[in-house]
Amino acid sequence: MNYSALIEQCIKIVADKQKGDCPKSLQYHNMSHTLYVLQMATQIAENTLGEEHADIETIQLAAVFHDAIYICDKTDNEQESALFAQNEMQKLEYPIDKQEQVKKLILATQWGYKPQTIPEQIIIDADLAHLQKASYIKNEFQNLFEETTQSRKLTKKQWIDECIEFLSVHQYFTTYAQKNFSKGKKDNLNELQKMKIEDKIDTPEMITEPKEKKKKKKKKAAADRGVETLFRVTLRNHTTLSQIADNKANTLISINAIIISIILSTLFPNSSSNPALIMPAIVLLTLCLITIVLAIIATVPRTTQGSLTRNDILNKKGNLAFFGNFHSMSMDEYEWGIGELIKDKDYLYKSLTRDLYYLGKVLKKKYFFLRITYFTFVANLVISISFFILSLHFNG
Repeated sequence: MNYSALIEQCIKIVADKQKGDCPKSLQYHNMSHTLYVLQMATQIAENTLGEEHADIETIQLAAVFHDAIYICDKTDNEQESALFAQNEMQKLEYPIDKQEQVKKLILATQWGYKPQTIPEQIIIDADLAHLQKASYIKNEFQNLFEETTQSRKLTKKQWIDECIEFLSVHQYFTTYAQKNFSKGKKDNLNELQKMKIEDKIDTPEMITEPKEKKKKKKKKAAADRGVETLFRVTLRNHTTLSQIADNKANTLISINAIIISIILSTLFPNSSSNPALIMPAIVLLTLCLITIVLAIIATVPRTTQGSLTRNDILNKKGNLAFFGNFHSMSMDEYEWGIGELIKDKDYLYKSLTRDLYYLGKVLKKKYFFLRITYFTFVANLVISISFFILSLHFNG
């Protein structure tokens, strides 16, 4: 890929900098990574902003400098890289306002940062574009492990777990990255999960076990993951349906509140000049109030007494996964209860099952009242309009 003379000059500056600073210890955060991020940043930016967009140059500069200074056991590498970039850009007499843009983009690559602009989304996606590479397991995964273990005591199994967690929660921000990188990242996540299973099978204490027992354990692990997926998906669906119901109820409340304000401010003050409007207005006002009350009933929250005793927990009663069952408990009691819950898989699954069950009961109530609210609203419109027409006909 061809870059401008300025970008090529900055690449050389960063290469010289990295060459002088611990060249052997950075198996991942080295010049190869920098050039790949630059390539991905250019590719995403051109497809997101357009090939001639003014921000592409600052995005490229941020990609070049974002890991110019990287020390394995430090947490402020982005700040130091941003300052280094500013000093070098000042030497090159780069515009001050654009220097600030480059600094902000470099700081956006800090872990956990939420992008505020499209250029920030682009540089973050470019920095993590390696997650979708076909060579991720062979190269980036291994190189990052070797680099990370210089400052942390970490086993390969722990590293696999961390990478699985990271890839599971990570999301690309730009439409281009979502479309082109998501599949590769998912394939790598599946490969890591497969590695995790194989790692458990190959541990020393399991080598002497019969093959049939190994197969059973593998099937059990797969079944446990299936159960966890069931709970996760069902809980997400319940939560989504609950949000939809709340949004619909809020919409009905807002619409009817507007109708009531119009009735009170327009129809009733003019009722003396047109008495025929009084009865239709009263009907409309009454049914609007009923609709609002029903919508409020559909969304009103409910909680329990908020406390489970130790006997309840020992007898596997209640549900510590729901705040309504523990909001009155002390911290010590709750921590003890969670400890008991974690130790007992049956109790854990029962608690999650109860959580889903009662969420379903709440949804039943919400949608029951929401349905009545919609019927009331429609009936209100039909009846009120009919009254208006009849009143105007007989008093016209």
